[in-house]
Amino acid sequence: MRYIRKVTALILAIIFCVALVVGTGVIFSVKNVNVTYIDYSGEHETAFALSRQNLNKLKGTQLVFLGEDDIADKLDDASLIAVESYEKIYPCTVNIVLRERLECFYSVDGGNYAIYDDRGEFVRSEEIFVEHLNALDGSPDILIDADRSLIPDIAKLCGYFKENFGALRSLIESVTVHNGVDAAVIKLKSGMSIAVSAWREGGDIKMYKAHKSYLSMTDRQRTKELLVIG
Repeated sequence: MRYIRKVTALILAIIFCVALVVGTGVIFSVKNVNVTYIDYSGEHETAFALSRQNLNKLKGTQLVFLGEDDIADKLDDASLIAVESYEKIYPCTVNIVLRERLECFYSVDGGNYAIYDDRGEFVRSEEIFVEHLNALDGSPDILIDADRSLIPDIAKLCGYFKENFGALRSLIESVTVHNGVDAAVIKLKSGMSIAVSAWREGGDIKMYKAHKSYLSMTDRQRTKELLVIG
């Protein structure tokens, strides 16, 4: 009898665990997928619409195990749209923010141009025939002359530049970081250059100082001056 009671208790425990797992799976399965889109150009509405449609396929999956890769896999064209953020609201909702990837930088990679977005993330490669121009407005992207691993950090520094100077591609021609030298040289289209030492540290403060110095310069200085920011 004692043996039978133990077996019965074990079976009941197994049934309880199975019911708990099944119940949890039902409770925490995705039922609501809310998608918003940060659109800069209005050029990729179709890609966004298809991505939003694909993201509805997340319904029924487990919210607990849902990650950014699962969301990114549902994007229609990852060269045009990226996941900005996502938030899981228990028990059954996920809020997703997508953003348009803004083409902004390029580097020379052998016989190709490597194109990057404004976050310094790789977008695509294209063969070199003529000067690379941004597909959105036909003006040049910013040339990056540096190791590819540094491009996300360079993009971050350029983001601080934009916050202070109010523009990016219309002002900057190129950014150069030489191997073994802890300085980034930002060459402006006006002819002036800004050399930022220890450039991966305190970029926000350094770009603020650069802009303050820039405002105090004459038009002549802005065409040929080398401004050093430490």
